[in-house]
Amino acid sequence: MTVVGLGLFVTGVGPRPAGAIWASVYDLGLYNVVYAGAALVCLLAARRPGPDRLAWVSLTIAILLGVVGNLVYTLVVARLDEEPFPRSPTSSTSATTCRCTSP
Repeated sequence: MTVVGLGLFVTGVGPRPAGAIWASVYDLGLYNVVYAGAALVCLLAARRPGPDRLAWVSLTIAILLGVVGNLVYTLVVARLDEEPFPRSPTSSTSATTCRCTSP
């Protein structure tokens, strides 16, 4: 599943058909299928007994959280008129610096 998804995703790296459906297929479907397949492989590895089990479970959770983050960003945040985070690094650090340095 992962290798097939990756192969199909690579076909859209260069010129690809225009339209919202193709964008959804590539940006949501095929992009996340690769990660979902990797999470499945990690989950299967975590089922084996041994000292590395915690590492495989942790990696599975991390990859799945990344997929959820990709989906939330693409389906919710990217569609907002203004994305809900600072535009420049200085605007986010200045607020933290003021709070940390004030008495």
